[in-house]
Amino acid sequence: MIETLIPVALPPGLFRNGTRLDAVGRWYNGQLMRWVEGYPQPLGGWREAQSSAGGPLGALTASATARFNAALAWRRNSGDQRLAIAGNESVYVFQGELVGGNSVNITPVSLAAGGMTSVMTGGIYGAGVYGAGPYGVGSGALTLVEAATWQLDNFGQLLVAVHSADRRLLIWGTDESAKLVVVAGAPIDNVGVVVTPERFLVALGASGNIRKVQWADQESSTVWTPSVSNQAGDFELQSTGRIRCGRRTKAQTLIWTDVDLHTMTYIGGDLIYSFAQAGDNCGIIGPNAVAMTDTQAFWMGKNTFYRYDGFVQPVPCEVQDYVFEDFNRLQTAQVWAKTTAEFGEVTWEYCSAGSTDPNRYVTFNYRANHWTFGALARTCGVDAGVYPRPVMVGVDKRLYEHEIAEDRGAEKPFLESGPVPIDKDRVMRIQRIVPDGTALGDAMMSIYTSMFPVENETLNGPYSLANPTDVRLTAKYVRLRIEEALGVSWRVGTPQLGVIPLGRR
Repeated sequence: MIETLIPVALPPGLFRNGTRLDAVGRWYNGQLMRWVEGYPQPLGGWREAQSSAGGPLGALTASATARFNAALAWRRNSGDQRLAIAGNESVYVFQGELVGGNSVNITPVSLAAGGMTSVMTGGIYGAGVYGAGPYGVGSGALTLVEAATWQLDNFGQLLVAVHSADRRLLIWGTDESAKLVVVAGAPIDNVGVVVTPERFLVALGASGNIRKVQWADQESSTVWTPSVSNQAGDFELQSTGRIRCGRRTKAQTLIWTDVDLHTMTYIGGDLIYSFAQAGDNCGIIGPNAVAMTDTQAFWMGKNTFYRYDGFVQPVPCEVQDYVFEDFNRLQTAQVWAKTTAEFGEVTWEYCSAGSTDPNRYVTFNYRANHWTFGALARTCGVDAGVYPRPVMVGVDKRLYEHEIAEDRGAEKPFLESGPVPIDKDRVMRIQRIVPDGTALGDAMMSIYTSMFPVENETLNGPYSLANPTDVRLTAKYVRLRIEEALGVSWRVGTPQLGVIPLGRR
């Protein structure tokens, strides 16, 4: 009989809502993969940041109770690069290039170090002597103490920062040999900091008020008391939530609570800023769970992803079940987001249900509108820009340059599809795999065969892809698994299966 070549052309992105059967004709599972121009390929590799001697820099700290959870890259007025890496116990700044650059410990004096993971404190309900102690205190009271995190921003060439356990507004860079110091005159009990496009330094959750926004005079870090001769001021958001973080856009500043989003827009005059609620029931899940592009903000909510481009919109997510049904909700403070602008991606790193450290990621490609996910233990990082490549910090407290060559350590990129019907009515013999030419020898393919999409499957392969690859299989449905064979750059096109009908069954 005459062979028919059937292309297995699956749309970009992973689909993981519902069961595997719901992913008919889609990619269902993957690791370290992205789509470029509609075709899947592995993420770039990584390496530890190098010292001037050519070896890795090593761990930022040897402390077993430390975790780094915030990073910021910027340039001094001279053009020199700076990279701040901040953790629950310490803060470091790299001065100049990473290779051979100088690392300085700028941890402020008397930092109130918090925990590296969130914990529930209090005893078990019913333990202890009934009636002992005030109501709600003691063995029956449980309180979530969040992992200590940082909010970082640059005030021109200066670094400004707030540590969630310490809550002082800190600044560094006037004297680069000194530590972070408290901003003179600033409110001392804050949850975050942001610098507006108009160069106002803003304390969030100022003076212990969970809804208060307070700013210093324009271009000043020390003038916080309003007067007729300056533009310092404050405002209390009309919200049921508590402020979590703020980010600037080109024209305004966005402020998130755990319930809603507010805009802060410069108007001058007596009021200086106007505030408006941009969206309700769209709160952010953690203080670092937002990433900014040129024109948009993307953030993770409690069960949904959102974007803001002048209006708040939920982002339909084809892997939402996978993310939120295996998610450690005690560790929401550790969720962090970054962009990879080269590929139009926003990525969130988070803790799966069984982990107290960030160990998974989910990525949205906002240019092509599809999703991917995988496993990678990174706790903070920055996109390429100030530095030529993305830089991230691992759970091991080591600094990694990403999107460099193809060395991905022990991790092996792969893709696995949902059921793909060859012919729902007839049994087909698959006798050849005709792969796309760009993957020859660089990837292996396995084929799961079955007569029905929900019955037990037979695993065939893996096959080292040649052109063509001869096989002898029978099935109505197949699932494909493509995995890396060699640590090189490779891309999967549209494989074809050479089939011959055998009859009805």
